[in-house]
Amino acid sequence: MAKIASLNSQVTDPSEINLTRILSHLENVLLSPDSDSKLLASSFERNRVGANFEYARSLLLRLEHDSANIKIASRKHAVQADLQSKRELIKRLQIRLQELNQLEEDSDSESDDEEEDESNPSYAPAKNASSGLDREPNDAQEAAANLSSTLRNRGKGGTTAAKEGASAATASSSPRYGNTDTSNSNLQDREALLSAHRGEQESITSSLVTLAQQLRLSAQNFSMSLESEKEVVDRAGEGLDRNIGGMDMAGKTMGTLRRLTEGKGFFGRMWLYGYIAGLWLLALFVVFVMPKLRF
Repeated sequence: MAKIASLNSQVTDPSEINLTRILSHLENVLLSPDSDSKLLASSFERNRVGANFEYARSLLLRLEHDSANIKIASRKHAVQADLQSKRELIKRLQIRLQELNQLEEDSDSESDDEEEDESNPSYAPAKNASSGLDREPNDAQEAAANLSSTLRNRGKGGTTAAKEGASAATASSSPRYGNTDTSNSNLQDREALLSAHRGEQESITSSLVTLAQQLRLSAQNFSMSLESEKEVVDRAGEGLDRNIGGMDMAGKTMGTLRRLTEGKGFFGRMWLYGYIAGLWLLALFVVFVMPKLRF
């Protein structure tokens, strides 16, 4: 029975294993060097980490409730100390996640302020270059100036049109290129995030498969030990039955002797002593005399 108790203590609680794995994963995610960039860039990642926190907290509460029912004082103290260290780790990781959420909120508010500043540009008041000048050119000077400006406009008309067309094409095409680069970067970020999640899912799946195999082996070993203990208990029961039969026979013999000695008086006791002496003589005859006889 002591062997069965030791086997029960060796079987590990799956909730404790899951809590240890989740806390190790959260510690790697939140305390790694590139955790800030990943968690700040993806609100989905932060929500997933928050869900893992809630699940870890529920497992911790369940284990603390189960630890109160442990009968062995040393094991109970060790389990409660381990759960207390895990609770402190959960608090530290939760504080770290709250700091990251606060940083994300601050960056969002700063970006909103910058967008408002860009959407409301300020313009300086326009000034007329010819204001304040009182000039009276003559007709000849005006005609010469008009003729020279007309010739310059004709010579530069094609060049100006080409430049305007190129600038319009550039202006119309540059937003498209910018949008394409932005979409490509977003697509790459999503692919990287999906690949990271896929790797984590595969690792969790493999760990769950390993845990299931270990539990199955533990159950098989426990059933085999129960079978062996059952055989031992059966043999012990048979021995007890034989001992009970021997005790019954001894009790009957003692009862017979008691009936012979009680209620018979002095002659009864003398008859009993003579009966015993005769048995001794018969035994001595069988042992020492009969082997010497020759027939």
